[in-house]
Amino acid sequence: MSRISEQKRIPRYVNELLQIGPYEIDELAVLMSVLFLGIVSGYIVTGIIAAFIVTHIFTFFKSKNSRGVILHMLYYYGIIRLKNMWCDNVFAKYWIK
Repeated sequence: MSRISEQKRIPRYVNELLQIGPYEIDELAVLMSVLFLGIVSGYIVTGIIAAFIVTHIFTFFKSKNSRGVILHMLYYYGIIRLKNMWCDNVFAKYWIK
């Protein structure tokens, strides 16, 4: 088989979240957090079951709402602040000499 005929999967969008198995990275973070809480509290089996249920609810919530709704909810409830989160102030070079 020649190298020309090999097929490669091309991501549909450039800014997709990293996917590990069937979960995106934020869904995996929810799964691991709930699983960790179950292990720390001593209820391992309950933690495993709760982790998959909470992750399923989170995935369902993400799919039914617009993109970025989780980030906006975190901002609304005061958990994070969005100002200067992604880029530095572009005018800083004019103010600082």
